[in-house]
Amino acid sequence: MWGVFDFSAISLSGIIPYVVAERDERTREKSGIAFAAIQLLAAHGSTGEFMFAQQCEEFPKKVLRMVDTKGRDVVLDFSPATQTLGLTAEQTLRLNRGHPPVIHHLASFPGYWVDNTLAAATVTRLVKEGKVPKEQIQTAWERLRRDALTKEEVMRKLLKDVHNDGAILSESDLPTDIENVAEQVIALLTKPRYCKYMLPLEANSALYHGIVYESGDGPYPAALLPEAWEKSAQHLLRKAQEKYGRAPL
Repeated sequence: MWGVFDFSAISLSGIIPYVVAERDERTREKSGIAFAAIQLLAAHGSTGEFMFAQQCEEFPKKVLRMVDTKGRDVVLDFSPATQTLGLTAEQTLRLNRGHPPVIHHLASFPGYWVDNTLAAATVTRLVKEGKVPKEQIQTAWERLRRDALTKEEVMRKLLKDVHNDGAILSESDLPTDIENVAEQVIALLTKPRYCKYMLPLEANSALYHGIVYESGDGPYPAALLPEAWEKSAQHLLRKAQEKYGRAPL
């Protein structure tokens, strides 16, 4: 069964910092208050039947949360897509790969729209089959490695992301040749943050087809009803007003 409807999407709302500076409560809560104010404007007017958002599960509580005057958490209502759309366990939400703008987005920003685990498995298979040259992965790794060695923030995030697999623990462990860590490097390069180092994807190449058509869809954790989303933003802003009054934020 297919469903067609008008919708809008929430653009990039922010990132969770890897190094959390010491900030007072008011400063920490500015992000959620400002975001709620922006969303109040975004929800006003014609937005379609739904608003979609794609983000990690902990983001709303870690970045956009505030605490009211009674010590209770106030969090924006990022309702799960399965709940909002009333999907059963057998139903899934899929990208329309027959629509040219969808394909353009998948090819331009692949890490954010595909199933990253499946993408890693797919690219690994294509490399083993000789359909994707290992040199292509080596080139992407060299771009990432060069960025990490020249930019402290990239290195910090990279070391955090690879720490758990034990292959790379420090700057000195960053290999120049990926021969012995090819699968780990591919798993890294197919994560949202690092997929850009494999761009541009050559149209109709095995890598292009594998990522765009064979890697499945990324998660769509939130589907919001505009009216409910607007009320959620209004609620957070009312709580902010109660807490901070007319004091400048």
